[in-house]
Amino acid sequence: MTELLCVPFKQTLRLDLRKELSELIESITYQSSSFFEEDLTKISALRERVCDSEVSESKLLALKQYYAYLEGLREKFPDNQIQFTWFQTLSQKSCASAQYSIKFEMLNVLYNIGSMYSLLAMDSNDGSTNALKKLCIYFQKSAGCFQYIVQHLQETKEPVFDQNTGLALIELMLAQAQECFWFKAVRNSHKDSLISRLAQQTADYYEKAFLYSKKSELIRSDWTDHLSSKSMHFKAVAFYRNAISLGQNSEYGAMVKSLRIARSFAKKVSLQSKDEFIETIQDALKNAERDNDFIYLQPVPSSVPALKPAPMVKPLPIEDTLKDCNSGQDKLFLALLPLQVVEACTAYNERQDSYINEHIIRPLEALNKILTESLPKNELPPDLKPISMEELHQYDMALKDQESNNIRVKKLLEEVDMVLEKEAETNDYLSARFGNLNWDLPKSSTVNLTYTEKLRALKDYLKQGQTIDYETRSLFQSIDSRLVTFEIKIPESNNPIVSEVSNILKKREKYCRKVESESSEHRILPKIISEYRSTGETNFEGVFREHLKYLEADRKFVQEQKLVNKSLLEKLRAQGDQTEIRRLEPFELYIEDLRHSMQLLNEVKINLEEGADFYQKLIKSASKLLLEVQNFEASRRDQQRALETNLCSDK
Repeated sequence: MTELLCVPFKQTLRLDLRKELSELIESITYQSSSFFEEDLTKISALRERVCDSEVSESKLLALKQYYAYLEGLREKFPDNQIQFTWFQTLSQKSCASAQYSIKFEMLNVLYNIGSMYSLLAMDSNDGSTNALKKLCIYFQKSAGCFQYIVQHLQETKEPVFDQNTGLALIELMLAQAQECFWFKAVRNSHKDSLISRLAQQTADYYEKAFLYSKKSELIRSDWTDHLSSKSMHFKAVAFYRNAISLGQNSEYGAMVKSLRIARSFAKKVSLQSKDEFIETIQDALKNAERDNDFIYLQPVPSSVPALKPAPMVKPLPIEDTLKDCNSGQDKLFLALLPLQVVEACTAYNERQDSYINEHIIRPLEALNKILTESLPKNELPPDLKPISMEELHQYDMALKDQESNNIRVKKLLEEVDMVLEKEAETNDYLSARFGNLNWDLPKSSTVNLTYTEKLRALKDYLKQGQTIDYETRSLFQSIDSRLVTFEIKIPESNNPIVSEVSNILKKREKYCRKVESESSEHRILPKIISEYRSTGETNFEGVFREHLKYLEADRKFVQEQKLVNKSLLEKLRAQGDQTEIRRLEPFELYIEDLRHSMQLLNEVKINLEEGADFYQKLIKSASKLLLEVQNFEASRRDQQRALETNLCSDK
């Protein structure tokens, strides 16, 4: 067996993986990187090893081990933190692709595993029977690696290679594996009919590889020519062996036709063995024509029955190829909390803060607001103090930030709209081009319904946010800035009920600060770590519910304060009924105006707090929808291309 092709390694930029992972551990987990010194050294040294160009079984094992380590990394770290750079080597020009993605690194390493199998097959090609078996297995394993990459092309920002390149490599590896079967059958003198079928299947694999290579963005023209020649060569072989088989069955006329077909294919070959094989066919055809003309006198048919191929190979799944490195006995960073556990801690911390705000802080603030609004008109609420111009400016900037966030969300949703419109326009164009009967992909309006409904809902939310932003801006502009920033000494009230209200307000403010301080110290992380270490489970909802029980006393305090509010309001109402009607003094008018402006400012502050949370969630939802729609459009584009190719080839 000669004239086989092997896939060259992709090259990569070296990087200090030890340093990158150390910084990542320090920044996103609650553990020290020094605790993982041995693991960091091991994976860093292994990446250095897989960067060289050595072709050996030990290098293959290193590639597999590194791939297994990367699988473990994806469970522990975010996928978008470390940048990996790889260079294409199939094309004449080497182009680089850099991505912050562990998955991108994994697929490129798997590419080199597939490449290594093809290179090792070439090194093992000594012509022996054992070598043939090894070659056949290696080529099938290589095909399995490339097949896995093709199936996962959409999982990285830029694919490892274009789809046609991947499919060409799969068919090439299968063709060469099938060629091993054919060669073994020839060597063992199997029946010519079987050798013909094996050769026909080999030709089919090479032909598919050739067709994909023509559409490939990477495969060189000399490879494409080679694949075409190999396909023609094995078609010639298939018809030559078929002719011999026909002769053995006394079908001499069909034998002549089969040899003529073999000769026509052989003349299209550009391999080194071309001339010798053509001579063999010519000799056989000359003898067959002479014998048929003078002895058998059978008519030469215009065609012979199509040769039935005999596939003997298939891509071997990478699970079997990599199983020697997936035993779990040599996993790294076992003591490091998985990313999902760290993310769960963060999510539960946010839920804890939201729970405290919803059930303790805001209810107490609402109770305070009711009290201050119920004070006599000539009394300035004790917690009502002028603010600085800097603080007022900060509220103005916060309003502008929310207005900017509104614009940002609007742009995200416009981009979602554009992606959906582009996909629909493309599908409508292709449907009109090929006709509704041929273009059997579902209509865009049907398959994108989920996304359009989400888009409509987000647009409604955005409109609501815009309305609230406008109202908040109007409120802010109606505030007397001079009044709320002008400091004036106001004597404390001698009204005993007002003094009582003042003390209650201060007590609640102090209590809110205490609850927030305790919350920052009383986090769920230790309980989640303990639960994960003891059970291995990653559903911590029960742990969270149990954790929140420490706030039961605080919720009880809120209920008690509702009763206190009720009592104080009754006292204030009774006092108000006894107050005689009189003309307000200028100072009292000032207090009333200040109270009004400060109440407006409080409404602005509440709107800003709620708006910040609103836009954070809205931006997250809009970004998520955009990603979903982009993935949907990419998937539809692949389906459209595949169907378009099929319809064009049918013509």
